[in-house]
Amino acid sequence: MCGIIGYTGKENAVSKLLHGLKALEYRGYDSAGVTLQTAKGIETIKTQGRISVLEEKINSMGEFDATCGIGHTRWATHGAPSVENAHPHLSGDSRFAVVHNGIIENADELREKLIEEKENNITKRNEELNKKEKDLENAKQREIDALGKIAKMTVEEAKEQMMKNLKEQEEILYANLTEKDLAWAKMDFENANKKEYKPNLSSAGTKMAM
Repeated sequence: MCGIIGYTGKENAVSKLLHGLKALEYRGYDSAGVTLQTAKGIETIKTQGRISVLEEKINSMGEFDATCGIGHTRWATHGAPSVENAHPHLSGDSRFAVVHNGIIENADELREKLIEEKENNITKRNEELNKKEKDLENAKQREIDALGKIAKMTVEEAKEQMMKNLKEQEEILYANLTEKDLAWAKMDFENANKKEYKPNLSSAGTKMAM
């Protein structure tokens, strides 16, 4: 039968958890482990065999500055006695750890669901990364093409192209204006003629002026 111990307080969690696990040895077990909440994140240490083996491993890793943690002793009923099967178990992103007693009857169903979700997330993430990479390549190519065109222009032609680009940007700006934007612009224009004028930096008119 498994044993579970948890501690949160002001004292060192390592000694508290090990003391609690030793008090549960009478229940029988084949592996043990602890998870500690440290300033760097959570740290999980697990071993197969006696708690003394776990204690020895923890001591060999140095001192842990942790005042919160959980501990577990496992007696294998499903799955071989091993470090991998020992508790606590970490989440996929290592943000939290869990321990439990007894058998999870729908473990296979849950495992398949988690694997499917992981595969879907990986596929989606890869698609997003590929799109970003493609967008960067396209932007780089556009920049190279633009530089190539400029290199072939005279100074006058370059100036003419710049004015054309500015005009296109202005047309895009006006094409996307709303009634609210126009109202802000009108208010800014009227206030500009007043003696004590403080521009509304959040207004569309100010954005247009910029």
